[in-house]
Amino acid sequence: TEVPLGWEPVRLEEVAVSMRYGTSIKCDYDEKHAPVLRIPNVSSGQITLDDMKYGPLSEADREALSLEAYDLLMIRSNGSLEIVGRPAVVPPEAAGMAFAGYLVRLQTLKEAINSRYVWLALNSSAVRDQIERPIRSAVGLKNVNLTEFGNLSFWLPPIAEQHRIVAKVDALMALCDRLEAALTTADTTRARLLEALL
Repeated sequence: TEVPLGWEPVRLEEVAVSMRYGTSIKCDYDEKHAPVLRIPNVSSGQITLDDMKYGPLSEADREALSLEAYDLLMIRSNGSLEIVGRPAVVPPEAAGMAFAGYLVRLQTLKEAINSRYVWLALNSSAVRDQIERPIRSAVGLKNVNLTEFGNLSFWLPPIAEQHRIVAKVDALMALCDRLEAALTTADTTRARLLEALL
C-alpha cells in the first residue's frame, strides 16, 4: 500500500511531551478536596463528569496532576480487555482536575498534534491489536505500562490532514447519530400504528 506524502510511522512516546500515572490516594465524595477523574469517568471513550470523587491532594500533587484541555487519559489497568488502553480526550470543563492511578495522562505538543486524531488512532484495530494481543491471555487484571503505551505505533499525517480526518469522522458520526435517531423514531411510529390497529 502506498503511504500518502507527509505521513510518518510514529510511536506514541514520540508524540508525547509527557506521560504519567495518576494518584493512588483514596478518593471519596468530600467536595472540599480536589476532583479526581477515575475509570468510570473515562470508560465510555469520553470523559463524563457524573459520579465525581475527590481526593485530599497536596498542593504539589494538584499541580503535577492538573489536566489541561485536550490531554488524553488512557486506562492502564482493568479486568476487561475491551476497556484496557482505551483513551478519552479531556474536555475544557475537566481542565484543572486530577486523575487516578489506573489512568495514564498523555500530553502532546498541541500545535503539532491533534489529540482527537491520536484518540482515533488509539481506537483503530491496528493499535487495539498491539494492546490486546500481548495481554489477551492474562488472568485477572490486564495492564499496560508506560513503556508499552509509549511503544504503540501508528501513522501520523501532517497537522492539517489530522484536522481534516477528525472533522470528517465527526461529520460521519453526526450522520450516524441522525440515522439512529430517525430509525428509533420510525420504530416508535411503527409500534404506535400497530397498537392503534390492534
